[in-house]
Parts: sequence; structure tokens; C-alpha cells
Amino acid sequence: MRTLPPIMSTIVGALLCSCTAFYVPTTQNNPMLSKQGDAIASVSSGISGTGVQGAIAATNHFAFTASGMYADNSIDNEGEFRKHKAIEFGFGYFRKGRAHFDIFGGMGWAKGEATIQTWGLLSDSYEKQFSGEYKKYFLQSSLGLSRRYVEGAISTRLTAIRFSTLHYAEEGESIWVTKKPRVFFEPAFTFRVFPGARKFFFVGQASLSLFMNKKDEMIYDDDYNFRYEPLHLSVGAGFKFGRNTD
Repeated sequence: MRTLPPIMSTIVGALLCSCTAFYVPTTQNNPMLSKQGDAIASVSSGISGTGVQGAIAATNHFAFTASGMYADNSIDNEGEFRKHKAIEFGFGYFRKGRAHFDIFGGMGWAKGEATIQTWGLLSDSYEKQFSGEYKKYFLQSSLGLSRRYVEGAISTRLTAIRFSTLHYAEEGESIWVTKKPRVFFEPAFTFRVFPGARKFFFVGQASLSLFMNKKDEMIYDDDYNFRYEPLHLSVGAGFKFGRNTD
């Protein structure tokens, strides 16, 4: 039986993805620093929730990064809710020539829970519940260009997650989902616009999460598959200190 290519599967998955996602990606942190003392901080909002990102260059080639994310739509949906929070830290190497290059590695922690109502075509509604906690490890590389008014970067990230707790239930009946490690390949495009070539900027990012485990390792069923958010879009604003605007 023929299957959809990974990129098409991701797009279809984004359209069909439910609010009971076990894995929710954070906005990728692409600081594009140039020298010691450079720093960047931003806040963004998107499909996954509200995120914060920051980085500081400890030397002319090494830097620290930190990111966090929080989502809570329990106020907007009576009887249904999704809460998710995550934090990650990284350390890595950067270099600025004609283009910006950096590579960062790090780890993070996340926790989430959700309850939704699902309606079948020929049946009454039923409730799905999820809760879980996991650690994540990532390796990310980026290549970008910087001009007076704009910056842009393409990045690729490998993310491995491992759950410490994981619970999934329908109509109060627990559904078994393995806690084995999952690996994702996550390409992203980030752009910043600096009005008046100042330190303040607007930022946007689009990224995909492509599931990399072998097909026979996936628990895949129309109702009981491992769920994740395959598409991430966000917009925000921030400040970049030490940027050369000449």
C-alpha cells in the first residue's frame, strides 16, 4: 500500500491534528549573534502558544540560549482545555562572516494536559484526555544573512523526546501509548524586520516537525496514534543589543 510522502503527511497531519497533542514544539531560538556581549530577547505568539526566547554571547564565538513556552486555552473553551508549558537551555558556537553560522545543543523539559470532546459520524460525542511530562534533547544548526533592516535564517533541528509520564484515555478508558524515545527532524525559517534599523524588531517563524522513527516503531491507528503538532507558525517582537546598523 502506497503512503504519502513525509512532507504531505505533515501537511495533512497539521490539518487533522487534535488538541490532544503529546508533543508540542517550541519556537526555535535563532539568535544570529556577531560578537561577545551581543544579546537578544523576544516574545512571540503562535499555534503552540506564547513563547519567549533569549540569548547572550559569552565570547566572540560561544553563546548561551534559553527559551520557554506556555499555552492555556481553558478560558476560551468551556468543558475543553489544553495546557502546555516547556523550557529549554542551550549552548553553542557561532561565527559571522558574509553569513551567520551557528550550531547549538541543549535540553529541556515540558508538561502538558488536555481534554476535548469528539463527535463521530454515527455516534454521540465522547471525551479524550491526555497528560504527560517529557525531557527533550536537541541539536540545531542555522545559516543566515543580516542586512541593515532585515535578517533571515534557515535552521534544521534534531529533537529527541522521552516521556517520564504519559496517559491517554477515551471515555475514561486508558489507552496504552509507549514512552519510548521519539525523534523529530524540524526545519525552520526565521525572519526579523528592524524598523528604522534600530534595536527593536518584529519576528516571524515557520517550522515543521517531521516524525523520524521507523514506521514499524510507530503506534499508528486512526484513533490511538502518537499525536504531535507538525506545523508551527509564530509572530512576535523583541530587542537585539550590540547589532551593527552601519
